[in-house]
Amino acid sequence: MRPRRAEQGLIGIVLPLAAIALYILIKRDWGLIRRMRIVPGSILFLVIAAPWFIAVSLANDEFLRFFFIQEHFQRFTTEMHGRARPAWYFLPILAAGMAPWLLPLGFTLFHSIKK
Repeated sequence: MRPRRAEQGLIGIVLPLAAIALYILIKRDWGLIRRMRIVPGSILFLVIAAPWFIAVSLANDEFLRFFFIQEHFQRFTTEMHGRARPAWYFLPILAAGMAPWLLPLGFTLFHSIKK
């Protein structure tokens, strides 16, 4: 069995930022951007993450190109791994992933309409 990778890459940054952006747009709370302390948080993130990336890059010359270009962009924009599928292929996967949340969603909708 193949071990899970510890690093999740750029998606670990993109998804939280997308959730925050959606929250800001829905709530129209533009002041949240100032309250988030983006600069100190970014510096802390780099202090924690950069040493690992630097060490791996020094040990392997191809790492930065492989990790950032191939694994984050080419994997999703080309057919390099033979995983290209039509959009409808992912609908059953999405439905299976959403299934555990349908019961709590129905319960919440029922009680919110009842009030």
